[in-house]
Amino acid sequence: MFIISNTPLQNSTAEGEFWLLSDDSARTIRQPDGSLLLFEGNLYPDSPVTTADLAQQFAAGRPAQRLAEAKGQYSGAHLDPAGGTVHAFNDHLGVHDVFIRQSGDSFALGNDLGALLRALPTTADELDETAVEDYFALEFALGGRTFARSVRRASPAALITAEARGGAPRAERYWQWQHEPAVEGFDDAVDAMYELLLGATRRIAALGSAPERWCLGLSGGLDSRVVGALARTAGLRPHGYFFGERESDAGSVTGQLATALGIEVRFPGRNREFPAHFATSLDRFPMANLEWCKYVTGRDRLPDYDALLSGRRAELFLRGTAQYFRSGFPERATPEDFYDAFAGTSADEGHRKPVCARLEAELRDVPGSSLRKRRHLGQLRMHSSWKDCALFRDFAGRPHYSPFDDLDVISYGLRLPPEWQRGARFHRALLERHFPHVAESRIRRDEVGNNDNKPLERWLSGNEDFLRAVRECVPDPAEPVPGERSLGSYEETARRISEGRHSRNEIHYFFRRLTVAGFRKAYL
Repeated sequence: MFIISNTPLQNSTAEGEFWLLSDDSARTIRQPDGSLLLFEGNLYPDSPVTTADLAQQFAAGRPAQRLAEAKGQYSGAHLDPAGGTVHAFNDHLGVHDVFIRQSGDSFALGNDLGALLRALPTTADELDETAVEDYFALEFALGGRTFARSVRRASPAALITAEARGGAPRAERYWQWQHEPAVEGFDDAVDAMYELLLGATRRIAALGSAPERWCLGLSGGLDSRVVGALARTAGLRPHGYFFGERESDAGSVTGQLATALGIEVRFPGRNREFPAHFATSLDRFPMANLEWCKYVTGRDRLPDYDALLSGRRAELFLRGTAQYFRSGFPERATPEDFYDAFAGTSADEGHRKPVCARLEAELRDVPGSSLRKRRHLGQLRMHSSWKDCALFRDFAGRPHYSPFDDLDVISYGLRLPPEWQRGARFHRALLERHFPHVAESRIRRDEVGNNDNKPLERWLSGNEDFLRAVRECVPDPAEPVPGERSLGSYEETARRISEGRHSRNEIHYFFRRLTVAGFRKAYL
């Protein structure tokens, strides 16, 4: 973690006209001229750029080209106390975040939203209602907004420059997607994607952890089959775990999948404990949906591990989602069409018009087809929301990796014709061709009733820990839950949920509202 500000921070170190706050996760390289590079994350072993290269290029005033050539997942900052200038940056895909806080002539740049808000406290009137509207409609906030009005999330591939004596930080992108022509030849493309994914997995495996010190969430779905098979091919022996119900269809398939992969899978079965993680989630990932705490339950009972593996981002490029392939989606889509495609069950209809106006502004400069615009929104959702899901995060601070987060994989995936992705055709062909031992022809998964593996209502039924966590999470448990659903107070709604008197959609809606209320109490 690092935060650099032009105003004093508690427990910070003065560096010229700046104040620096950091922990051991951020490596520091100090140059002979007194400047220093803070770097958190990893450059891949085959990256043509090292952290020493970056430090030298920042000192020479030419960082953009070397950042564009770097390969890895990282965030960092370069501080020049003598020149009164600071730069902050993140990786091409925004796997690591950078946040900008601006208030008058005061600013702060950091890579941890919670730490930034704790270092520079805000007030109740700082809640960004626009970000909240977007969050309920789309699951993420447009324009880099956060729930705090003075804080923005930088884009992927961001290079931000700020000067100690004030003025708004200036953000630019050191790299942009280059949309190349669609690939041809289905079978050749399947083979090419296999090689790219295997190369990405080997890069991850080379980061240093022993083969058996990885954790892999297994669901029996296509993504976990591909990642599990890639991990084994790359020489890893991850600990498999399934967070849902052992007796569900998905649990049975997961057991078969683990056997086929030659790894052990554990079924911790501790899902009723997930409210115990609310406070940690708000502390580490302040805008992450508190419902996602269900995914982390039981990991503390696994053998010790160093990092997580998953198939994050696969749905954007290999098998598509309903947002991309919904039947009848017009080629010349309007903002309302995109709203209908992306709006979730938590959307309040009264917010449709302003959210559509912001969607129109967001998509105005995205060239090309509706498919490209839908993919752009999918990328935004991943950058701003989904990556904070506990499927892809570790509350103990361990890193997470996915072969689908690899730049070469995504660049090639963007060239796959959309019709190849319908019905997960390309995804299934990849399995049948290169990993037949875990393909659906060998291990079938019945999609009927598949959601039985995560019976949220049952986990919350009679759950006193849930009621206690809600009371501790919100500013006032007697406060009415806002929105169009007329749920009553937080206390009353939680009690009715525990008594089985709310539908699953209403429970999802409540957790979104609870997340915002938790953020208000923790930070505003």
